[in-house]
Amino acid sequence: MVDSEKIVNVSSKIATLERRQDFLRRQLDNWRGSDGGRQYALAEISALDAAVLALRYHRADVEGLDTVVLSLEGLVDSLNGVAVSMPEPQRTNVERELQRAHLVLKEWD
Repeated sequence: MVDSEKIVNVSSKIATLERRQDFLRRQLDNWRGSDGGRQYALAEISALDAAVLALRYHRADVEGLDTVVLSLEGLVDSLNGVAVSMPEPQRTNVERELQRAHLVLKEWD
């Protein structure tokens, strides 16, 4: 599962932890158990928050993905609005790729 420097499939591990957080939060919304159990669930959510932050840092630092994402974000920002003045078929291609880039950036958040 873990090699010497890099956690394999870190994005899916982050998603798994986030699903667990959502599950616990939904449980707390309708909590019927003891106060001690509620406190335990809150502590688990807090630990999951820290784990997600740590894995995001790992993904950005060790895998170097932050520079790719920042580059994509800069490219998207600089092309927004420019495609309108382009002739066809370039405009359609740029608009399609901008939509795709927006989805990638949304997933990264």
